[in-house]
Amino acid sequence: MGRMLEEAVRYARAQDLLHPGMHVLVACSGGPDSLALLDMLLQLRRRFRLVLTAAHFEHGIRGASSAEDARFVAAFCREREVPCFIGHGDVPAFAKAQGKSVELAARELRYAFLWQTLERCGADVLATAHHADDQAETVLMRILRGTGLDGLAAMKPREGKKIRPLLFARREDILGYCQERGLTPRHDATNDISDCTRNLLRLKVLPYLRQSCNPEVARALCQLAELARVDCDYLEQQLEESWPYLTREEDGRCSIVLIAFQRRHPALQRRALRRLYTGIAGMGRDLGFSHVEELRLLALSGQATGKTMELPGGIEAHFTYD
Repeated sequence: MGRMLEEAVRYARAQDLLHPGMHVLVACSGGPDSLALLDMLLQLRRRFRLVLTAAHFEHGIRGASSAEDARFVAAFCREREVPCFIGHGDVPAFAKAQGKSVELAARELRYAFLWQTLERCGADVLATAHHADDQAETVLMRILRGTGLDGLAAMKPREGKKIRPLLFARREDILGYCQERGLTPRHDATNDISDCTRNLLRLKVLPYLRQSCNPEVARALCQLAELARVDCDYLEQQLEESWPYLTREEDGRCSIVLIAFQRRHPALQRRALRRLYTGIAGMGRDLGFSHVEELRLLALSGQATGKTMELPGGIEAHFTYD
């Protein structure tokens, strides 16, 4: 077993990503990262008794080249007797209709297809090929946009039914693995254009930082993400233990008790407000820093009784006596 594959096995075990008999749906674009991931899982299929299925979403962005990617993935899977689902979409049209960037529209349509496919084939988890350089880009992007500890934690090895078995690996190692295995991945030329934040960071900013500031900047950013992830887990654990004392349930509604709230550390106060909001607004919605701080400082002021605050999503915060 090669070095890269051994590292993948160690990482999967350390992060509890693969279990015997697990059905894994592998998102495969045909590029180096996802092709390497699928090839690795194929090598580990017997060892972990894995059931593998592949899924490829053709975005309709690059015309004939995009269609060829789909044919390539289908043929790769057919040769290795891996069931493969191919989805198609018109990302440019969807982006225009929704008023979104092509990058965001592509992500939304791709994941909608992947989660539908996971349900359709009965897979246990969705495996994506995000790697250490992707993680570094994500951390830096979030720093530039403004983020808290949760944002710094960036991508986790496992989030619900999504696993990232290659999050330990550098891009150069993945390319080396493809060469060693004789894999001939497809190349997406849109990744070579500095037309979005992530591409700009990948092509210009991170190379500049490596050359001028720290040759190991990617490793440093990944380390920051790991430290933030562990700290976030600890803070969530502390909030979970405090939640019954912080909140009150009345008529099916949850509210925060101000006296208990005021005694908590600011880190838990902020998390409590965000959790309460998300519980009402729904998963995927979060409060920004300015709203959280305005709420928090008002709650600490002792002069909040009877006041109301407008929050995103048409939600209001009401302050009563306690």
